[in-house]
Amino acid sequence: MKFGSLSGRGYSLMAVCGSKFDPSLLPSSPDIPFRPDPELARAAINAVRRARVISYIERGILPKKAFRSPDDYFDDRDEHCIHLILHRSNCLLGTIRCQFHRRVSSQTDPLPLYRETIIRNGLPSEIGDSIRNQLDGILPGYPVHAEISAWLANPDLRQRSVVGLSSLLCVWSLGNLFPAMPNVSVLRASNAAATTLEQFGGIRLMHENKELIIEDCFYKGPIQWMATHSRQYQERITPIVQDMAGLLQQGGLITFRNHKSR
Repeated sequence: MKFGSLSGRGYSLMAVCGSKFDPSLLPSSPDIPFRPDPELARAAINAVRRARVISYIERGILPKKAFRSPDDYFDDRDEHCIHLILHRSNCLLGTIRCQFHRRVSSQTDPLPLYRETIIRNGLPSEIGDSIRNQLDGILPGYPVHAEISAWLANPDLRQRSVVGLSSLLCVWSLGNLFPAMPNVSVLRASNAAATTLEQFGGIRLMHENKELIIEDCFYKGPIQWMATHSRQYQERITPIVQDMAGLLQQGGLITFRNHKSR
């Protein structure tokens, strides 16, 4: 597949911070300005949440009654994340979220999603240690890692199209604007997400010489863990990664409040 530019074709890429996003988690200031716009930030995150609820209902993850009260099924984790939202003419084409965690966390820090997944499925804590060790192998001594989750593409798009994949590839665009760090993802193994990520630079995480794939009680099916380096990816996607990084720099990080540069 040839990856061309999205610029000049009416596509926009937003980076929207949740209301509880903490920029102090980052080891240094990102190469992107903070732009406070509470109204736009709230509207964008709510649109993402509604789209995710609909997707989860269609996949049998959430009950059909969630259509009547979607707010009851919103994920509070969204408020701690940066949401990357690809859209065109106010039509949401794809979204994915990034949450940052210190390597050595405090009791007041949000629980990493990978550890939350381990706890809710009653898995041994050694799996979490194994994941941390493998993240160290990607970037030794990293102070912060990012968790990439909730990848969603508009069902009207062909999944393997450039636009359909862009909401996944844009995590590397954001990675080019932040200090280098390892990323970890929890993906449903029932679709092509893990295979797709691996094609562009993803690494399948292991435990006791086996791929980390388990049956998850929330997703009601198999999930697996993957990792990436925030600035390392297949050379063939470089043009679109750089293109989307430019779109992010133009728009800035849309926030609920002013943030001081570090």
